[in-house]
Amino acid sequence: MPAFDYSAYNTLGKQVSGIIEAESDRQARRLLKDRKLLPLDLSEISLSKKNLESSFWQKNNRLSTFDLSLLLRQLAILIQSGLPVEEAMKMTIEKAETTKQARIMQSWRSEIVEGRSFSEALRRCPYKIPDSVIADAVISMITGPE
Repeated sequence: MPAFDYSAYNTLGKQVSGIIEAESDRQARRLLKDRKLLPLDLSEISLSKKNLESSFWQKNNRLSTFDLSLLLRQLAILIQSGLPVEEAMKMTIEKAETTKQARIMQSWRSEIVEGRSFSEALRRCPYKIPDSVIADAVISMITGPE
């Protein structure tokens, strides 16, 4: 299911932002209205070529080693505890410390939901992740974190 990055006003007039999953742009706007939010900006988080060139990815095209290692370690721990990969990713998104971490994990989760393998989701990430890290991440998911 696609994910959308949004910016909206709440009932107090305060601007809020976040990520929402919906089948379409229209459904995402409806879900925001159901949450009593007035949408300002809504854009799909996708790995399509068009979105890779969007302002979000251009402004934030660097993935810190800290963010990558934190996300992969949290995911490995949750999977080793018995959670399915998709559920572990959803939980990691909810507990992400930064919006950037949530967006990265959401892009991976979208790929998994679309039927791609975990390693393929990492390879398709808009941030360059070295092949050695991808291999280590996949092994860590299977054997558990060190």
